[in-house]
Amino acid sequence: MKKTILLLTAIFAVSIVNAQHTMKDLFDNKVKLIFMGFDLTQAHFIGTDGFTDPAAIKDRFLSAWNSTLVGEYEKFSLQKSFKLTNDKYETNVDNNQEINSKINVHERISNSPYSITEDDVKKSVSHYRSKEKDAIGLSYVVESFNKTQEKAIIWVTFVDLSNNQVLYTEKMEAKAGGFGLKNYWLATATKIKKDIESSKYKQWKKKFNS
Repeated sequence: MKKTILLLTAIFAVSIVNAQHTMKDLFDNKVKLIFMGFDLTQAHFIGTDGFTDPAAIKDRFLSAWNSTLVGEYEKFSLQKSFKLTNDKYETNVDNNQEINSKINVHERISNSPYSITEDDVKKSVSHYRSKEKDAIGLSYVVESFNKTQEKAIIWVTFVDLSNNQVLYTEKMEAKAGGFGLKNYWLATATKIKKDIESSKYKQWKKKFNS
């Protein structure tokens, strides 16, 4: 009897790990969405005049950009943007805070053109270690913060956190602006939120419900 219980427990655990969510589940309000914030593991900082203090970026701003998404929850929350109930949404940036902390900022600052591919996005996501498995993560995988062009290139990426598979990713541009290095790049999160509310939500819902 004890062996049977252990076997059933193991089967149940495996079924949870292998559970797969879909984008349709998200738009049907059937699965929790976790907004994970900025993933900067692929990011380059373009425009040396705009990033003059790599140590400050490493020690302060990598963390501040994401912690502000939590600290100013109402401003940056995507719950209403995706029309989700309270139990189906959370902002949790712990995973991205951890992986961003390992970045060598000095090596990422340049004046050279830079881009990544969808495969690069998948590579970043494959290393996620979210404590929440029964959910879809929404991560802003940053290609570049480009001070020269005053914009960010961000891959808005939906991830099945049960297996770290990319469900959908879309490359978007967002204009930066505001006072101070922190607010200047946080403005890009505000811009993407507005784009989701004004057009992207409807486009994505139609796409994944058809």
